[in-house]
Amino acid sequence: MPFVLRTMCLYIHHTPLSSDGSIMDTHISDIFSARELLTFYYKNRGRLLLAFFLPFILSVAVSSVPVPRYKASSVLTVRMGSEYVYQPETGSSQNAQQTSIPFDRDQIFKAEVAILGSDDLHKEVIKQVGVDALYPEIIRKAQQDAAAHDSDYTLNKALIKFDKRLNISLEKESSVITVSFEDKDAHTAVKVIDVLLQLYLEKRKALYLEPRVDMAKSHAVEARRHVVTAENAIEAFKREHNILSFESERQALIAQRSDIQRQTASVSNAGLNDKLAYFEDKLNRLNKDEAKFNALNHDVTVANDEYAVFAHRLNEATAYEDMEHDRAGSVRIIQPPSAPAEPKNLRPYIIVAGSVLSLFLALVVAILLDFFSSGFLTPEQLNKATGLPILAVLPRRKRN
Repeated sequence: MPFVLRTMCLYIHHTPLSSDGSIMDTHISDIFSARELLTFYYKNRGRLLLAFFLPFILSVAVSSVPVPRYKASSVLTVRMGSEYVYQPETGSSQNAQQTSIPFDRDQIFKAEVAILGSDDLHKEVIKQVGVDALYPEIIRKAQQDAAAHDSDYTLNKALIKFDKRLNISLEKESSVITVSFEDKDAHTAVKVIDVLLQLYLEKRKALYLEPRVDMAKSHAVEARRHVVTAENAIEAFKREHNILSFESERQALIAQRSDIQRQTASVSNAGLNDKLAYFEDKLNRLNKDEAKFNALNHDVTVANDEYAVFAHRLNEATAYEDMEHDRAGSVRIIQPPSAPAEPKNLRPYIIVAGSVLSLFLALVVAILLDFFSSGFLTPEQLNKATGLPILAVLPRRKRN
């Protein structure tokens, strides 16, 4: 049984009881003898010191490996803006408000974090800041290795390291997003966060800003083309038939036909009948031309009405886009990018963790050594284990 456990068992076994069965006070010195502890340490000092100092020295050596880095950070807040509400393009503004569909709150925040964490955004940040400024070792390796001269290969290698140093966290049950980046140079770390936020705001504006102007403009141009085509068709029809007014020409033909009819009523003549047939045919062709003219005129009216609708939508879309461009946006920067005055140094934490681990390993080694020990270190241990009095103690002498 290990020394510590055995001492506890002996303490429980030999603790005197009072007359009422309660445990009497016993000095701890009666159980734990300083001589026993010192003897155990003296006998196993080499192994115990090795178990303590080996991991401790290793932790001190490891603590010098990490390079101190500056951690630049910025804090954002997301408000519920109009870009998170879908409004149909058709119908009046009142109907659009009634049919607007707001996005889910969790989806909004996750979408913002996803935009901040997109690889294409990070690659653009690396390009603007410079791979040589962020990771010069990658540039040196690319110069030495012919296979690494590819710009895409270098950019992908830099992206892997960049993502390890970048941290984007969304505060639970809040609309606050914290963005941080670690680098050996404080100015570079701040510049990375600043460029990242600028590109992020531009990208989210491009994503959330609906291209209503381009769509409405294309519809308006097409509607205007229909108007011009219909107006050209009706003007060509007028020139072809040389018509100024259908009503006046019809009245003139009816008057001439009436004269012929009065003449044929009094005198029967083949020439008068032919003239009457001529005016009847001309009136029929006039009615057909008028019907075709009315159809063309209707096309012009429809085309103008359609153009008026799309022109109105174009004006609305232009006003909406101008308003969205002038609007500050739903994302606010609470804390601009900044870096601490001193870099983040992990060495004290590594040394403290190594010290705790060293003490733990030394304690484990001590328990194992005592567990596998088959003898007694002091007379007191023998007395406590057997309950027999010790008559004499012979010192151990080394043989010559």
